[in-house]
Parts: sequence; C-alpha cells; structure tokens
Amino acid sequence: MDHYRYSATDPDDPRFCATAVVKDEELLIDIRTELESGESSGVLNGPDQLRKILAHFFPRYKSVRTSWWCGENLATFNRGIAAGATPGEAAVRAPMGHQLALGGFSRIVIQSLQGFPARYTKIDVRFLRPLEPLGKRLGKKKALKASKAQ
Repeated sequence: MDHYRYSATDPDDPRFCATAVVKDEELLIDIRTELESGESSGVLNGPDQLRKILAHFFPRYKSVRTSWWCGENLATFNRGIAAGATPGEAAVRAPMGHQLALGGFSRIVIQSLQGFPARYTKIDVRFLRPLEPLGKRLGKKKALKASKAQ
C-alpha cells in the first residue's frame, strides 16, 4: 500500500479513475467517474472513492483541493449559481462539497472560475476547516503556556 498516493481505476475503462496525493498538508483530489459525454463508470462511485481517499490519508491534510470540469459537481454548482447562490454556497451544494462539509471542511475558497456565471466550464476549489474564533485560539495559547510553566 502506497501511503503517499491513492489511485483507483475502472478495470473496464481506464478513463474513469480516482487519484489523490497530499502535498504541503493539502489533499489534492481528482475523481473522474463521469465524462463530458454523460457516460459514467459502472465500477467507480464518486462518493465512495471520496470516503476511501479521505480515510486513506487521514490525518495528514488540513485542506482539500479539487477541480470540477464535468459531471454532477459542476452541474450542481452551476444550478446553485443560477438560483442566486454565492460560489461558496454553490460549492457546498455540489455532491463532493456537501460530503466534504459534513466531514468538517466547510470553509470554501474558490481558486478559479472559468466560463460565465451559471455556465462555468471549470471550477478549482479548496475546502478548509473553519477558523476558530480568535478568543478561543488565544485561550489555548494561554493554557499551553500555563501548562509549560508548571
């Protein structure tokens, strides 16, 4: 088992695959279970592959980055934008975004949008854990200093 890479391929059609790697504490994911033509894998399931990838690399990442250029994630994102959602809200509504938000990665950073609103052709997005309130972070630092002083 390679602990630094994840790769799964549909044995019947290698165009369908799921790959992932951790780089600088960021999990980079590419899951291709659906083509632009609408054809989908009979073997690989996107949500199942995402769960396997997250478990494979846990806890070696602090954020998750992915791109959507076809499939249900892109379609759901564009529908959300058409309905008036912000890009961040639309990303959480996409199947992968929803699954990542449920896993604690609910802070969204849109890296790039290609195309036109509600007709985007590619989205690069990062999912991060929410920031703790400043008071909570400072309280942890004080507690740490106090425990070291004892």
